[in-house]
This record gives sequence, C-alpha cells and structure tokens, in this order.
Amino acid sequence: MKILQYYPGIIPPRFYGGTERVVYSLSKALAEHGHEVTVAAHGKSSLKCARLADIQDPGLNIEKLAESHDIVHYHVTPPYIPVHPYLVTIHGNMQKDEGRLLNTVFLSRDHAARHGSRNYVYNGLDLTLYRETPGNKEYFTFLSKVSWGVKGARIAVNIAKKLKLKLVVAGGKIWWSRYRGIRSHGLVDDVSKADILSGSKALLFPLQWDEPFGLVAIESLASGTPVVTLDRGSMGEIVGASSFVDWNKKVGFVCKNIAEIEESIYRISEIDRNACSEYARKYFNHYRMANDYLALYTRIIKQGEM
Repeated sequence: MKILQYYPGIIPPRFYGGTERVVYSLSKALAEHGHEVTVAAHGKSSLKCARLADIQDPGLNIEKLAESHDIVHYHVTPPYIPVHPYLVTIHGNMQKDEGRLLNTVFLSRDHAARHGSRNYVYNGLDLTLYRETPGNKEYFTFLSKVSWGVKGARIAVNIAKKLKLKLVVAGGKIWWSRYRGIRSHGLVDDVSKADILSGSKALLFPLQWDEPFGLVAIESLASGTPVVTLDRGSMGEIVGASSFVDWNKKVGFVCKNIAEIEESIYRISEIDRNACSEYARKYFNHYRMANDYLALYTRIIKQGEM
C-alpha cells in the first residue's frame, strides 16, 4: 500500500512533540510492515523510514501528491474535503464550532465520545528506547509541557512539598518553587526522558483537563514506572486499563481528587513494575497502532468511508 502521512511539524521532534512522535512511530511501523510511506512534513524532518515531502516547498500540492498514493492520513483536519481516499486523526480537544470531516478518528473512547463519535485508535510508540533499570527509586516525576497549566505541574509540585517528596520536573523550567526537593530539568530529549522515567518511583500526572490520550503515561509504563493521575479524559482507559478485559494487573492509580492522589503515593509498592512494562508493550506499541490504522485504510479504500 502507498500511504501519505501529513503533519506540518518536524518529525521526529528533538524535545516536546507528542503528535510528531506518533506520526514517526506510525510511519516506521508501516514501513516495517512493507508499505511505501511518504511523510509530508517540515523540511527539517529527518526520516529514515519514509520519503519526506517538504510542505514548505511552494510547488508541493498535497492533493496532487495524493494521486500517486492509495490513501492520505491527515494528522490535522485539512481546510477542504479531500478528493482522494483519506483519514483524519484528531490529536487534541476540538472547539465546539470546529468542523469534522467524515473519515475522522480520535485517540480514545472518551475522546471520541466527547466529540460525538465512536471511532478511535489508541496511540502507540516505538517503545524500544524505554526500559526499566534496577536499583532503588528515590524520586517521583512530573513530565509534560510545564507551561501548559492543564497538565498539572504546579499541582505536582504542591503535592511534593506537602508530602516532602523528591520530585523531578521535566518538560520546561519551573520558577515558582524553591523547595529543595524539586529538581527542574527543563526540556529533555528522548534519551534523558527514558533515564528519568526509568529511575522514578512513579509519574505524577494530576491533569486539569480531559486528556485525549496522554503519551507520557505509556512512556512511563513502558519504563516500568506506575502512573498516578486524576480520572480525566482517557486516563481510565490508559492507566485504569478499562478497555482491556484480558488484563487484570494494576499499573497505576486513577484518582477522583488530589486527596486520593496523596493517599496513592504511599501505595506505590503495590504495583508490579514488570506488569507496567508488559502492559504498555502489549497494548500501546507502534505495530498495534499501525495494524489498527491499516484496517481503517483498507475499509476506506474499498468503501470510501469507515
């Protein structure tokens, strides 16, 4: 199958960039499955697994390029109805007045339901970088875009202060805390991120919005590190494993409020770290994601819609 992926970012990202990581992992898995993949992205992208089409090239016409492909997978909604077979993945929470094309999928059951749909594909990543390291875990971790308040960095810091925890914050600099137990790493690359997560007791993820998916949760779990979060958006599915009837091991705590998060901190030892890694690699690897999308691609090519 000839597949065109479209996302106007730099793929893969060096630092922050969840959607960019998903597009890269998906393209890699599709290529390893034997498909011919072209990625239309920023010209500074670096892709060994696919052909790059530079979206900054004024001569590039996506619809024209689509003529030589079986399907176009948009990772942002195009401002037109595509003529050729297409699929759109919505990676964020849409505005109420934002339009949605016919062949659109979301990132989780909750994400889809909140936008009036039943169509979703769970994200997956190439998890080979992540691993559990032996030894005592001395700190907790907050890892997400610090400047984006809905991710809950301030709340994680306040929990650490109250409970006198050591906390590593990554994803941007913090400037509001002078508590000596807090270490701020700023933006981190993939190698540093993997090291931080694997050495952590748990990921603190006190979300203040309905998370569409939450890539950092599966990155943490793949590192053998449990996740402690609030019951917002997809967390019941991803951390609570509510969508997987064949899974019966706990990989974290999905809490109703901050008080429950604080209580869960003292129960981290209940979690089997090997189970965390096994769970992430079973359900959230990039090959599973690619297979789910391939099933949709095939249906759209044959029927014109999902």
